[in-house]
Amino acid sequence: AIVTDQLFPLSRKGDQAAIARIRAEEVVPLIETVNRSLDVAAEHSLEDAELERAHAGDAYSRTRQVILLLLVVSLALGIAMALAVARLVTRPLARCVRTLREVGSGDLTARVTIDSRDELGQLGTQLNLTAQSVAELVQQVTENADQLGSASEMLSATATQLSGSAEET
Repeated sequence: AIVTDQLFPLSRKGDQAAIARIRAEEVVPLIETVNRSLDVAAEHSLEDAELERAHAGDAYSRTRQVILLLLVVSLALGIAMALAVARLVTRPLARCVRTLREVGSGDLTARVTIDSRDELGQLGTQLNLTAQSVAELVQQVTENADQLGSASEMLSATATQLSGSAEET
């Protein structure tokens, strides 16, 4: 309103002194007020930016902590799962080895108990079948040895009788 109501009419009249006075008394204070308002707005904007930066830094820190925690938990779960899988394999294998040692020590009645149908279960089944076959083979050899011993005693008795008969004749 100062420009259209006061400065334009004074400019048409060519009154430079009045224009300078209005400028000094009214325009300059308005410009200073605007500048102060802009400075305050800039300060607020900088403060807001600083707060946003601080919040962003906090969010970054929290996110980083969450990611690190998830990484540690995932690593722990991975190790636990690896140990569980290892136990699933090593325990049945240890039972097979123990049974093989018992069979190797002469206990042909030793059997392994594995309640799975995977490769370890098949190994246990084959181990049991092999131990059973060896036990049956040893039993047959024992029976054959007993029969051979009986036959040998009969032959010895027959030889003794023949020898006795030969001496009498």
